[in-house]
Amino acid sequence: MWSQTKINLGNVPSPSQHVIKITYTGTKEVQDIEPLCTCVGAKFDGKTLILTWKIKSYPKNTDTLKLVAISYKDGTIEDIELRAHAIPTSD
Repeated sequence: MWSQTKINLGNVPSPSQHVIKITYTGTKEVQDIEPLCTCVGAKFDGKTLILTWKIKSYPKNTDTLKLVAISYKDGTIEDIELRAHAIPTSD
């Protein structure tokens, strides 16, 4: 139903911000989209989901995982998974 449900950005600088666009190809009516972390923002226009992920500053290399829960009007729920390996940048 989504063009991607598991997104791995690989190695990314820490801190950084990333915009991820995912296309909805399903037929179910989306009721709600809820990122399970305040570091992820979501905008959905009925066809394209735009996620903005602000990866915070980590003191050492860190694997990070964030979930976005999608609820449909038929009562089902689906998750989109965001992963990255955050690498601290030096000042």
